[in-house]
Amino acid sequence: MALEFIERDARKRGLNSLWLTVNKGNPTVSTYQQWGFRIAAAIVMDIGGGFVMDDYRMEKPVELLR
Repeated sequence: MALEFIERDARKRGLNSLWLTVNKGNPTVSTYQQWGFRIAAAIVMDIGGGFVMDDYRMEKPVELLR
């Protein structure tokens, strides 16, 4: 329901896509893919203290209202 709300709001604002980041090892990657997201990029970011974020940037097109 939350994603549907966000998509409706994006359409109202005239946006053409949604994006999110998710850890590569997170099992929800496949759930996001089922919801129409695709892996757009791999992101490795140093967040300090010897830690890195190893994520995917996932994107989903939003069809605009006509």
